[in-house]
Amino acid sequence: MLVIGGTGYLGQALVQSLVASGHQVSVVARSKASISGARLFSGDATRMDWSEPLDDVQAVVNVLGIIRQTPSATFDAVHVEVVARLVAAMQLKGVSRLIHISALGTRADARAQYHQSKWRGEQRIADTEGLSYTILRPSLVFGGGSPFFRTLGQIASTPLGAMIPGNGQGLFEPVYRGDVVAMVSAALADEARTRGETFELGGPERLSLNDLVQHVVEVRQLGPVAFHHLPLPWLSRVARWAQGFSAFPVTPDQLLMLTEDNVTEDTRWHEWVKPTHLAKDL
Repeated sequence: MLVIGGTGYLGQALVQSLVASGHQVSVVARSKASISGARLFSGDATRMDWSEPLDDVQAVVNVLGIIRQTPSATFDAVHVEVVARLVAAMQLKGVSRLIHISALGTRADARAQYHQSKWRGEQRIADTEGLSYTILRPSLVFGGGSPFFRTLGQIASTPLGAMIPGNGQGLFEPVYRGDVVAMVSAALADEARTRGETFELGGPERLSLNDLVQHVVEVRQLGPVAFHHLPLPWLSRVARWAQGFSAFPVTPDQLLMLTEDNVTEDTRWHEWVKPTHLAKDL
């Protein structure tokens, strides 16, 4: 089993689960940190020679993704070009099984560059002959220190109160990290019924951005917090100016995603995994 992006927020949990289940796991990641029970191929996936990592591999799980672009790591480079090179190498090596982690909201007419690039990556996979793929599109993921909920913590705890983009009415269905990991394992175990399928993974609660910020306030016991809804045109201008500074909590692209609904009616995956309710473990 080869996991790409196995040292990230979702990837770490996945690798731990696969190792605990008895799989022989190799990991491709930038980090040089040791991973208990797994073999590490350390390097930049955008320039990786896939020949050695794909040796003696029966299946690949691609968890690689970025939410902010940098000059050295763009959405196209990570979400499209890596995927294109990976599936071409899989063809050469005769490795057909791929589980690909995409994102809810991915579609051909997406507004956000993030979702546009995820869509192009998915299309590379779907267009690859002989590939037995399953695509998973999670909504916002929580549990075990979610980067998204850390961002909400920043939004909720400014000296003036919670600074919320727009009216905060965009809807989301947070999905538990362990449930995404469990669905990866289910897809690996049930290739016959999951090959060629795209599953959208949303949790059992449909909550607004205002609701999610309030949940963070309560979990972190921040006390009474005033909610301030920032006008989007003004905030977008500030975000464009500040997007080169990682300390600023949102980019213009993230603002687009925070102000549109991110929900699904897809419950097919419940046959394998019962979704977990939003909890205090963020």
